[in-house]
Amino acid sequence: MNLLEFLLTWARSLEEWLDTRGIALTFGASPQDHLRRSVWVTISCPDEESELILWESGEAEFACQHADGEIVQEHHEIANIGELGRLLSCLLMCIN
Repeated sequence: MNLLEFLLTWARSLEEWLDTRGIALTFGASPQDHLRRSVWVTISCPDEESELILWESGEAEFACQHADGEIVQEHHEIANIGELGRLLSCLLMCIN
């Protein structure tokens, strides 16, 4: 399983669980024939939102807006599923 497939599988596995807690999850992927394939996931509740965009190269953009208005933006180079898993934990922790 590659990084993009892992991210989509992770998002699908949490969709119902997050929905029962009033947290919206949206996700999608670029077209298969796109030159730089990517997958994105956005998690949001009324006061907070976090987003991750991951390209098949392993480049990733992470953003989180906290209830107090603070915005965190980070660039990551993801080399393996373990590193992606740690970033996904941060994505969830952003939404309290």
